[in-house]
Amino acid sequence: VKLVEISGAGTISANVTGLQGYALYTFAVQAVNAVGLGNASVPSANVRTLEVPPGAPEQPIIVELEQYAFRLNWTVPSFDGGSAIISFRISCSAAGAAFRVLVPESPVGVISLRLSGLVGNTVYQCRLAARNRLGLGAESTASDAAVTLAVPPYSPGQPVCSQIELYQLLLSWPAPQGDPGSELYGYKIYFRRTRHEAWEVLSNNTGSNTTSLLVANLSMYTTHFFAVSGLNAIGEGQQSDSSVVALTAAPGLPHPPALPSVANITPSILGLTWDEPNSGGTNITGYVVELVSGSGTAFSAVSITSERASNLSGLLGSTSYRLRVRANSTGGLSVPADAVQALTLPPVVPQPPLNALYSFLQPYRAQLSWEMPSDNGGRPVLRYEVSVRKANGVFKETVVLDYQVYNLELGQLLGGTAYDFRFSCCNVVGCSIGNTVSGISPAAVEAAAPGVPAVSNVAQHSVTLAWELPAHDGGSRIIGYAVLVEAGGAWMLANTTDDASNFTTVVGLDGNTEYRFRVRANTAAGSGLLSSSSGTIRTAKVPPFPVAAPGFLDVSQYSMRVSWETPANGGFDIVGYRIFLRSRGDSLWSIVCNDTQDSNTTWQTHDLSPGTTYEVSVAAINILGVGAQGQTASQQTPALDPSAPGRVRVLAAGRTWASLTWSAPVIGGSDVIEYEIAMQTRGAGNFSTIVDRSGSREPYFTVRDLSYDVSNSFKAKAISFGSESPWGPASSPNFTMTPTIAAADAGAAAATAARDAGLQPMQVTLIAGAAAAAAGFDNGMNAEQQSMAASTAARVAGAAAGMAIHEQLSSGAAAAGAAAAVASARVGGTQVHQTAAAGAASATAAASFNLSSSQQAALAGVAAQSAAILAGMTLSEQVSAAATAARVAGAAAGMSPQQQAVVAGAAAAEVAATAGMVASQQAAEAGAAAAQAAASLHMAASEQAVAAGAAAAAAAGNNLGMTLEQQASAAAAAAASAGAGAGLTVDAQA
Repeated sequence: VKLVEISGAGTISANVTGLQGYALYTFAVQAVNAVGLGNASVPSANVRTLEVPPGAPEQPIIVELEQYAFRLNWTVPSFDGGSAIISFRISCSAAGAAFRVLVPESPVGVISLRLSGLVGNTVYQCRLAARNRLGLGAESTASDAAVTLAVPPYSPGQPVCSQIELYQLLLSWPAPQGDPGSELYGYKIYFRRTRHEAWEVLSNNTGSNTTSLLVANLSMYTTHFFAVSGLNAIGEGQQSDSSVVALTAAPGLPHPPALPSVANITPSILGLTWDEPNSGGTNITGYVVELVSGSGTAFSAVSITSERASNLSGLLGSTSYRLRVRANSTGGLSVPADAVQALTLPPVVPQPPLNALYSFLQPYRAQLSWEMPSDNGGRPVLRYEVSVRKANGVFKETVVLDYQVYNLELGQLLGGTAYDFRFSCCNVVGCSIGNTVSGISPAAVEAAAPGVPAVSNVAQHSVTLAWELPAHDGGSRIIGYAVLVEAGGAWMLANTTDDASNFTTVVGLDGNTEYRFRVRANTAAGSGLLSSSSGTIRTAKVPPFPVAAPGFLDVSQYSMRVSWETPANGGFDIVGYRIFLRSRGDSLWSIVCNDTQDSNTTWQTHDLSPGTTYEVSVAAINILGVGAQGQTASQQTPALDPSAPGRVRVLAAGRTWASLTWSAPVIGGSDVIEYEIAMQTRGAGNFSTIVDRSGSREPYFTVRDLSYDVSNSFKAKAISFGSESPWGPASSPNFTMTPTIAAADAGAAAATAARDAGLQPMQVTLIAGAAAAAAGFDNGMNAEQQSMAASTAARVAGAAAGMAIHEQLSSGAAAAGAAAAVASARVGGTQVHQTAAAGAASATAAASFNLSSSQQAALAGVAAQSAAILAGMTLSEQVSAAATAARVAGAAAGMSPQQQAVVAGAAAAEVAATAGMVASQQAAEAGAAAAQAAASLHMAASEQAVAAGAAAAAAAGNNLGMTLEQQASAAAAAAASAGAGAGLTVDAQA
């Protein structure tokens, strides 16, 4: 029961505090006045306060003590505050220090917990508080004090290295702090060389609690790290922190560089880099790189450099190497750094040789050089290969050289040739790609002289020669050799070979004769130098040499005497001769005397046939036998005379020639080989020879260069070997034909053929004229004579064809013009020359026919036009040609200049009409041609205009289709045009 006093009259409510949480309460109220406390009211219903944190647990208990742990037990508090307890918070005090939370929340339902991570040999007290969902309750009373068990020493302070020398240093450290519960009796010392290595024991027990130690027998120039732990009866304590790195070094020398780094690894190269080391108080001047392969121990210096990097080349591929670096300074050379191990890549083919060069010493010889490759591919170079080819060809010739050879003299090259030289090097893996250089050799020179020919196999007519090859071919391949031979002081070519073999057999020598030999090489560039002469040799003795061609004496129809010169005897006296004889045409020789048995050089033949050609040769005889048959000579025996030829007949005759024939004579002792011809001109005396030799055995001949229209007789006689026939009978007298007759006959024959073919009369006359002109040309007529012959033949043919007299004359003139044009063309006359000749000839013919001057001019124009057409001239050229021919003909007929201009215009109008031009165009052409003719005649400008008008008027008047007004208009237009062309004023033109 708790009394709560509330003052204030009229108060009917009150806040009651100081209640317990989560507890049941009932309330009653009593009124108070001045008299005192009244009776209590009826009690209220039960009321429970809200939930609260738990109450304090009972005092915990420490049990199961260890060095660094113990167990704490406790009970659950009797009051949980109205909510279930979910955990406990544990706080402990070490060695009287403030309590600190070791376990913020214990596992649910746990009332016993092992606390670890404590300090050994230390007094501990613990307390705890329960926790429900409303929070943490009041703490319990602290446990009774408990002491953890004794422990090994605590960690010493960080060691310090001092008095560092090459092999030792002084190590010192602070002693451990705290009482472990057991007395310290020594220290354990650890060391390592890098921060990443595992610790090694340097000393298991120093044996005292002294906090310093002189560490000896260390590796020089080596980094060291140290750590210390204490020792007591409990055991080894905690290890100290690592010391700062300490490097053992010798005073006055640089430290070795740190472990180098390897890069740029190839089959033959390892690249090293390193950091600059401690100079040791000196000035570093450079570095020395040392290397050992495989498991070897003997390092050797392979590189000296001032840089902190080095590429080591010339190494073996797939090989393990250890590499280290020393620093060099003014104080001396450091000890080596730690070695780094590296493996080269598998070997490959080397790089090409460097600095490949060439130079041509001669056209046929080049000096080549090179240097070792920059990279041998990881294996030693075993050899070098040098190849050569003509530019852009195929490498064929390869020279293999030892690996220690770096130059080569290459011969047998061609002069003036582009070459490629390829340089390669090879190791056990293979050969490098080629390093190719190119150049053009100088022009080829003559080949060197071969060696002195050695002579062997000396026979009667041959020897064998052999010689040393020339020292060089001059830069042009040897295609053979020329062998020169000397006998009697003169050197001459004996034979040539067609290949490069250095031996040959010389044949065709004379027996028993002294010879010397020389040789020279032949190349495409020419002949080389001659070798020195061989020694003199003599061929073996032989039968006599061939006899020269014999001569003939006392030749008759049945015998002759043969004579000859004594030949070389072959080394033995001549004792006789053998005589060979045959008729020409026979293939076999007859021996007519086997052995004359003496040395006489004549011999008499018998029983020969007349008129027969014999061939004779002689062979000499000595004790070795019969010599080679000598040269051949021929001789014909006199023949029997042939009979006379038959009477000469004249087959045909021309102006200066005659074709003759006769019958062949009866053959006598030999065949007729040709004829002699004689001629007698009537009234000129005896026969005289005009053809000494006809040059043919045929019985006919054409005699030329005779005088025409002259009567001649001919006869012939036969000529045979060694004889001739009598003259045969003479021909009857015969006249040669005149050209005029020949032309007339040709024209008549052509006219007859044309009429028989059904041609028109005008065509017949022109064909007759052409045939006559051609015959005249064949018989030597000049152009004028050919024209007259053509004109006559055309008129005769026209009369025979029934043409009127004026038509006959016109056709004759036309034929004369055509013939003249052909004659001009035949001698190379131009088109203009041909038309001019045609016009002139036609006009001349017309004049000879007594035609008028205007007719002559007109016919001349027509003939010129015809010639122009045949010559392929254009229409304007035809107009000009016709006008010019008409003007020239008019002038020849005596016309005035005015008349000549008018007929020129008329001829131009005729050509225009033939070409199909209209009347006004014909008039214009006439006027223009007249004006041009007048100008060529140097007429005044006004006269040129008048002539043009007159010609145009005449042309217009001849055209029945034009009225008088049209004629006048055409004349006026032509005159005005001509006046303008001649430079008249406009008024004058009008």
